[in-house]
Amino acid sequence: MKNIQSKIALLAVLAGSVTAQAQVQVVFTGSTAFRSVDEDRAAALFDAGFTTAGDGSANNYRTYNGTITSLFGSQTVTIYMSFSGSGSGMEAVLNGTQVQCYPVGGSSPSLSLTPDCAFSDIFPEGDNLASAAFDDVSTLGVIPFVFAASASSQLAGITNLTRDQAVLLMTDSGSTPAYFFGGSNTNINNKVYLVGRDSGSGTRITTFDDIGFFGTPNQWVNIGGVIQADPTGGQSSGSGVRNTLATNTSFIGYLGVADYNTVAATVNKLAYNGTPFNITNVENGSYGIWGYEHFVSRFGLSSGQKNLRAALITAITDSGYQSTNANYAGLFAPLSGMHVQRFSDGGPITSIDF
Repeated sequence: MKNIQSKIALLAVLAGSVTAQAQVQVVFTGSTAFRSVDEDRAAALFDAGFTTAGDGSANNYRTYNGTITSLFGSQTVTIYMSFSGSGSGMEAVLNGTQVQCYPVGGSSPSLSLTPDCAFSDIFPEGDNLASAAFDDVSTLGVIPFVFAASASSQLAGITNLTRDQAVLLMTDSGSTPAYFFGGSNTNINNKVYLVGRDSGSGTRITTFDDIGFFGTPNQWVNIGGVIQADPTGGQSSGSGVRNTLATNTSFIGYLGVADYNTVAATVNKLAYNGTPFNITNVENGSYGIWGYEHFVSRFGLSSGQKNLRAALITAITDSGYQSTNANYAGLFAPLSGMHVQRFSDGGPITSIDF
């Protein structure tokens, strides 16, 4: 009897092992500015009938569950995405720090998981991390950022920021009148307030590096109708910046183009150093606030996880997708169209045509 029971127990263990092997699961975290592309390409990998869970407003969480027959046959595949910022994401992957995710079919980010990979708007070295600390560091695309201002009479006439004005905004927002930035409202009490991201954000790190600012910014937030210094040190997502710009009258902020486009009707995009943002100006090097979108992975991924990683990288970097798909084209610069390059965040822009 004991022998039979032992065999039954062994069979149960083996069955559980087979079930475990039939699952492929990867947890992604990192950049919020590139999340629209990440989510679009992840969803495109699945067969018809896959399920999705996540928040529909900020889009900082997504969970996909289903099959990807071309890669794994009938195996169930689950992709968890939890976007928190570039630096924060890379650090979580390196240190094995768990992130909050939506369970399959769940209605809130109640599941804590250890991330496998992170998307990042900055080089690992931009967050004082070594590229060699990761199993893989890939370049996925080019991500531009813009300064934008609340569309109001208080900030009327502000259409451009020079580098010096951008640095002034960082150091003295809340004290400096709008006319210092080209505003037509000359009331000295009409101040400009900076809204921005937290210190783990690649959007913040890239923008600061590109304008040559390396201090602590004076960032503000409206709480209950009272404008005050941001007690959190910055917004955790571009959605927080864009919403502040859209619902107030005296804020200037920095954010990814995809986030800006969601509030373009109530927020004014600003030129930088006299050059307006457009993809052509990024590609030819005349517009300088941009960085590369990177992708890093921890060591020790399973073969299935590596296959899924490779498929997602291929889907994102496809030149046809980057040139024509609405989730990418016009919001990010295609790698195939770049005539310039840089080797560090905020580094010199040099030609790649010669």
